[in-house]
Amino acid sequence: MTSTPSYKIQFWAPNFSLQDGGIQQFSRLLHQALKKSPFVSSLYLVPLRPGFFGKILFLLHALLFLLAQRPDFILITHLHLARLYPLLRFLKIPYAVFCHGIECWNLSSTRDRHALTHAAHILAVSRYTLARIRSQLPACN
Repeated sequence: MTSTPSYKIQFWAPNFSLQDGGIQQFSRLLHQALKKSPFVSSLYLVPLRPGFFGKILFLLHALLFLLAQRPDFILITHLHLARLYPLLRFLKIPYAVFCHGIECWNLSSTRDRHALTHAAHILAVSRYTLARIRSQLPACN
């Protein structure tokens, strides 16, 4: 009998308990599904709260968990949170970025382009969004 592989996953998401937009709803449902998955042994949520101090707390929270728990993988549900990719590359932790739409259609930010280029996986919620990303980042095809 083979055992089910089990992974430690860190989950970076906008704070879905305070807001009720599309990305927050998506993140909430994904988080609930991952909690029930037999493949996930440890799921650690790092929510982004609004404002400057929310960003500082997010950074400290993520960094402490990265160093203390060494997750196997990181799921990032918004492109802007993936701007911490240099830290993930340094620690050699693979990550996936969910792309929802307009924030990925015109990748003018170099940090966003690099975050997607270095991601282990780019997960677009529509074919249109995926086509827009591929047109801007040929290396990600």
